[in-house]
Amino acid sequence: MKTWFTAFFMAWGMFLAIPCPFPRWDENARPRMLVCLPFVGVIVGGLWALTAWLTELIGLPRSIAALLLAAVPWLVTGFLHLDGFSDVCDAMLSHRDLQTRQKILKDPHCGAFGVICLLLLILAQFCVFFSAEKIPQASLEGVMPCFSSRCAMQAFENAKPTLLFGLNGDPRFAFLLSIGLIPVATRACAGIAVLSLRSMKTSQYAAMNSAAENGGTQSGAELKAEGVADLSVDAEKAKTAETQAEGKTELASELALRKKKRARCRAALIAVLILAAAVPAALFGVLGLAPAAAALFYWIFALIAYRNLDGMNGDISGFALTLGELFGAAVLVFVQSGFAERLIVIG
Repeated sequence: MKTWFTAFFMAWGMFLAIPCPFPRWDENARPRMLVCLPFVGVIVGGLWALTAWLTELIGLPRSIAALLLAAVPWLVTGFLHLDGFSDVCDAMLSHRDLQTRQKILKDPHCGAFGVICLLLLILAQFCVFFSAEKIPQASLEGVMPCFSSRCAMQAFENAKPTLLFGLNGDPRFAFLLSIGLIPVATRACAGIAVLSLRSMKTSQYAAMNSAAENGGTQSGAELKAEGVADLSVDAEKAKTAETQAEGKTELASELALRKKKRARCRAALIAVLILAAAVPAALFGVLGLAPAAAALFYWIFALIAYRNLDGMNGDISGFALTLGELFGAAVLVFVQSGFAERLIVIG
């Protein structure tokens, strides 16, 4: 249990701009740190949902509320994933050969493509939440005087439990829970991608996965074979062969154990992803599809970048995570907007 707490605070310190209350680091806990990524997403999503609730409670102007909702996930993470987003855009849009694209990806400077894509991303995120004026938790009196927001809420509450409306028809609860689970779903996908996809040779994940990929049998056998001097030639050869065989067996066992741990971590992340996507969908029907949509778009963009750059790294994960959250929020807002408009027409 202590190792899991260490892994969680490792993930907190690495992926959040909020000061970590218990800074820890243990190299042995690194694989578990990936499993803790969704719990980092709980913090990001919780603050995102809290901001949405407060902006409605205080009654902030729509433009200010949209700006805050657009910026919160980036502020909480210290703009960490935006850096990866711009780097991947620079590399992919350069349309150069693979080696040059990977070199551009590692370049700390931000190119023109990265700047343009960042501006488009910021505008898109702002526009998504600026469009949220049409969802049921906003006032509908200004859209159609004969149909009030109270009527809209009553229509949702009176809807029978179906696949369309789920078990709960409260659009406010649907919005807050869904936006809170979007970062959980995308970070679960990030952990699965790191554990499943081949790491780029220049990635920090390559060093973490090198033992699992290469085995390292030769160096282990050489280490075991040290200090065999002072024996006859035949005895030395026999001892060396025996030691090498023991070393290979030990390393094979260690490699199998590491693969088993990785499989367990991957299974845990898949379970978290399924929960994050299934719970809101079961509760709210189509109103709760945003976390699933965020996960879907994460994988779409992650695989595009993975194939284009021939490997997985942190920048690609940040690129896919940022776009996954954007499209998840867009699905959340526009699905609820569509239901509000349908109720207005009915009214």
